[in-house]
Amino acid sequence: MMNKEEFSQQLLFTIAPFYAKLRDSDCGGYYGRVDHALCLYRKTTKNMVANSRILWFFSRLAMLYPGNGYKSYADHALEFLKSHGISKKDGSICWSVSYAGEIEDDSVKTFCQAYGVLALATYFMAFKDPQALKSARTLQSFIESNLRDSWGYRESLDEDVKTLTSLIHLLEAYTALYLADSAEDTRSLLESALSVVEDKVLKSDELHLAYGCRMEPVPNAYRSFGHEVEASFIIDEACRALGRPCLPRTIDLAASALKDGFDGTHLAYTSLDSRAVHWGQCEAMLGFMNAYSKTGDKAFLSASQSIWDYVKGHLIDTRLGGEWLYDDSDQGHDIVSPFKGPYNNGMLCMYLRV
Repeated sequence: MMNKEEFSQQLLFTIAPFYAKLRDSDCGGYYGRVDHALCLYRKTTKNMVANSRILWFFSRLAMLYPGNGYKSYADHALEFLKSHGISKKDGSICWSVSYAGEIEDDSVKTFCQAYGVLALATYFMAFKDPQALKSARTLQSFIESNLRDSWGYRESLDEDVKTLTSLIHLLEAYTALYLADSAEDTRSLLESALSVVEDKVLKSDELHLAYGCRMEPVPNAYRSFGHEVEASFIIDEACRALGRPCLPRTIDLAASALKDGFDGTHLAYTSLDSRAVHWGQCEAMLGFMNAYSKTGDKAFLSASQSIWDYVKGHLIDTRLGGEWLYDDSDQGHDIVSPFKGPYNNGMLCMYLRV
């Protein structure tokens, strides 16, 4: 069995201290890049998905460990989001700003809005700030009015195509918002988003990564095993929030990823790329442990233990001041970037610490 204390130790003594040190006290928010050599770049783009993930992380951490000072870090991320990320006109969130907070990319992407809802709803659950809940609901209204169409959720204001990643994380965000406010309209929108997943995503034998304007599946060039197990977990969490039985198809997703993507040590990045990427290992452990809790199949438990052993040996950075590596290759990927933050490993450790 996995030692649950190891996950608590990672949260409290590796992940949280690392991101706390990235707080930008001069310009606000958090520094946006640390390279593979642990060199900090103070004057680089600040991505709003990354900021929302940090806001989510410290808010959730404060719920688990109240009184440890994590609220100040969540407050810092929230203030930067309100001052530089959220549009005063319609409540949407831009894609990125400069290190000083000036808008660099004002495109409005569903993926970014979803993380904004998730972070704001979690901040409300942690600190009962009504303004955060209001901002989350305003953002959801923007999504429904501007990014929802007759077939699903558009990738952005400028793109009618759809993607699995944006849809799944929107489902995750709507789940969090429903847990935060328990409102009937929020429940209705969560049910509607879940129905898109059931009717358009899970009806196919293969989980597709991209969809056309009318949610017609685009043939996959490869399978993304991390997305398969991630989807299984997030869909089940939505069902649980609604008080519904979990969907049988989610077990199939986890079992298929286990069969085809797990090599006995780690989950392959894709069907064409055997690397162990950090987020894929986190999603694999969450998805496999979720499947184990539903089925009792010890193959899921054994795989999770093996992956954790691999993570400890190949992805947790043992250098002074390090955190987690992006992957197990020698390609020198950044330690912190728009898509490498405390979301995946933070969530893993929060769920498996108990």
